[in-house]
Amino acid sequence: MNTLQNVYDRLSDKTELAKHEVNLGIVQDIIASVMDIQQRNKDAFSTIEKTKTLYTETLSRAKFAQKLIDKLFVDTKALGIEIPIRDKSLMERVKTLNIDVTNNLAKLNQLK
Repeated sequence: MNTLQNVYDRLSDKTELAKHEVNLGIVQDIIASVMDIQQRNKDAFSTIEKTKTLYTETLSRAKFAQKLIDKLFVDTKALGIEIPIRDKSLMERVKTLNIDVTNNLAKLNQLK
């Protein structure tokens, strides 16, 4: 009977060891997941910051282009020159882009 008890004790110890190995494996998976999430969060934040910078620079250029267009309208009106329709549609496109860039930048700034 004593031998049988020794066998059960050893089997029991091995079973517990297997449980610990499984638990350790789960903990290692959790740690790896947390590290991956932290890195992805850092990368996403970096991407958002780079995108904000790009949109800010683009907005600055769009505003500059709009100032040039406004000056062109004033100058051509003073000279009595009509701006061709093709050029007017290009100028409307600059206005639309200016609005789009402003809206996109506002959306990005809400991500804080």
